[in-house]
Amino acid sequence: MLESRIIRRDPERVKVACLLRGVDLGAEVDELAALDARRGELLSAARELREQQNLLRLRFPELERAGKSSVPLQIELRLLARKTAVLEAELEEREERRRALLLLFPNLPRGRAAEPVRRWGVPAVFPYPLKSARVLGEGLGIFVPPPGLFPGNETKARTKGPGIPVFPDGPSPRTGAGACREDRSVPAPSDGLPPLLGMGARLARALESYWLDALAAGGLTEYRLPDGPADEMQGVTPAVGALMRPHRGRVYPAGCALPGGCAVFSGREGGDISAMLLLAAPGQDGMAMERLLSLTGKALRGLGLPFELSPLEPAQLPFEAAAGWSAGVWMPSSGRYETAAVISACGDFLSRRIACRCRQEGERRLRPAETACGTADLSVLLRALLENGQDGGGSAAVPEALRPLTGAKRLARQRQIGEAR
Repeated sequence: MLESRIIRRDPERVKVACLLRGVDLGAEVDELAALDARRGELLSAARELREQQNLLRLRFPELERAGKSSVPLQIELRLLARKTAVLEAELEEREERRRALLLLFPNLPRGRAAEPVRRWGVPAVFPYPLKSARVLGEGLGIFVPPPGLFPGNETKARTKGPGIPVFPDGPSPRTGAGACREDRSVPAPSDGLPPLLGMGARLARALESYWLDALAAGGLTEYRLPDGPADEMQGVTPAVGALMRPHRGRVYPAGCALPGGCAVFSGREGGDISAMLLLAAPGQDGMAMERLLSLTGKALRGLGLPFELSPLEPAQLPFEAAAGWSAGVWMPSSGRYETAAVISACGDFLSRRIACRCRQEGERRLRPAETACGTADLSVLLRALLENGQDGGGSAAVPEALRPLTGAKRLARQRQIGEAR
């Protein structure tokens, strides 16, 4: 999260930076300023009341020596204590509101010179008509078929509601008694792939393993984390927030190697999201981002995919990022690079939310660790593999790096579930 002093010292800069990010938080900036002003008043008033209570307590021995009653003094102390409690309750309420407002603010983009686009590989020229990944997959039979009759299956289906076929009671032609009577497949999004089966599922699993192995070979630790919300990660990319969770409240000593991690999380239908994270000492998140860029580029080169790395504009940055790059892979069917990964430098934005701190050499005080993070959409990579590996005859080559994991050099036509032989 942002430091409140940044908003307090230069509110206009924060308003402009938020507009560059595509959000208007001018009203929230003004409310934070009012909360900070009232917070100062409450802290000052509470401090004065405590000082008065301390002075009154010093009078008890004097009253005892004089043989006077301390009841009036006790009543006065109780009244002061009640006033202090009221102020502290208001202060706590305003602190909660202040923190809730701070969670709404994205990281502020850094002003820097325009970076050149970095490219690797030359897109192949295909001497035959190109097919999209969806058309290729349908031809290869690696997608779960949609509701309806399977090709070549003569069994008639009645419909139960819009688009939900129900096969007749009794044995089906190929599955015998007890066959499933409803086919409720989940529709895929327009830019994704349908659910995969057979060699398609094996290729996706091989891609996931390859990607994690490539990141682990670069020094990142592989995580397998349970699902669960993280309130302090409101607005943050969910996969990145999940990778930050193991570092909540940790303090890393001076001179230790700050950790990094990678994991794959369930994403949209047809593919998963891979996340990577590096903790860094203060002022070194840019170097950590370059390291993640290098690991991403190496993994993409291992797949043989032409790609480009281009700097992100402020409006394109993830919520937690101060600067970032987009890794786009070449899609032959559309003739353009499509974003497959985003790598970002986040400063101490993420660490402040979960109190992850580190100590530097020669310093006694603790400072929030800085972070660099990234996400990769494995469904985009899978589509790029299919399209760049097509041969014009309906099959697709499997990249050499994935062959030991799939046990195949090419994807050939396979029968779909329920298809007649």
